[in-house]
Amino acid sequence: MRDIDWPDEFNKWGVSQEGVKKVCYASLSKVKLENYDFICFDEYHNLTVPNLLKLQALLQYKPIKVLGLTATLPKQADWPSEVERVHLLRTLVPSVYKVTTDEAVELGLIADFEVHVLKFELDSKNLNIEAGGKTKYKTTEKSQYLYLTKQLQKAMYGKNENLKFMAMSKRTQFIYNLPSKYRLAKQVMERLDVEGKRTLLMAGSIEQANLLCGQDVYHSESNQDALDRFQSKSINLLGAVKALDEGKNLVDLDQLLILQVTSGERRLIQKIGRCVRYREDHKALIVILVALDTADEKWYDKAIAGFETSRITVTHVKVPEL
Repeated sequence: MRDIDWPDEFNKWGVSQEGVKKVCYASLSKVKLENYDFICFDEYHNLTVPNLLKLQALLQYKPIKVLGLTATLPKQADWPSEVERVHLLRTLVPSVYKVTTDEAVELGLIADFEVHVLKFELDSKNLNIEAGGKTKYKTTEKSQYLYLTKQLQKAMYGKNENLKFMAMSKRTQFIYNLPSKYRLAKQVMERLDVEGKRTLLMAGSIEQANLLCGQDVYHSESNQDALDRFQSKSINLLGAVKALDEGKNLVDLDQLLILQVTSGERRLIQKIGRCVRYREDHKALIVILVALDTADEKWYDKAIAGFETSRITVTHVKVPEL
């Protein structure tokens, strides 16, 4: 971001880089902030407590100008460990001007876009899910989801934290790797024209990304090759798992297919942000897949709660047959 994307951004907006020092947050502790009259924190929701305390100490004796840019300033701390950080974020660089989505589009800060949410039911017909312990058997998606939910509920009543984590992880991974979600994603990809339009697929698991995009993936088990080819426009489809959720500018991205949302509003905003970078005559298309009557739907409802709904269309769809 610092060495490649920022120079591109400066050139794009016709801004001189003379006298500007660009550093990443990991190196901020080594910078003497008092040497500067103006500091701009991009994605400043990522500032850590040590850096915020450093800024706080500086502001007590030098009235420098500070600008924070973010689409996801936390409203409150989700965890006890985040209370101090969120308090510092909101007091040191408070929100003084907010831009709505409509205003951002009108001002040319982001591209126009539309979001299509496709909600589908779990497969309750096909016995294509392997279940059981020593004795294996085949069951349906819906039956297995209900079983995993009961196991999670049972674990939550106990005191064993490892069992709680394991039960939650099993159900989460099951949702991430739903065969029905895979089949629906395949159908959506056919209709999105992923060969003609530049498309990013955001999967919940490495397995799903690999199944849908083959070698053209970028995640913790891949190398940089596919991302480089995507950025150079040698390929138009790229699958990703978490690695591109935030902070990376992708070249001329046309459409985004999100297979998995989490319960955090910030993560969904950042994901959508990959596709709404402004360029002339560009209207972004975002498609989100959500499994009905599951934790998947609850995660989506929580993540979307603060969104403006004018650009969001929700449709109930049938998953293609096996």
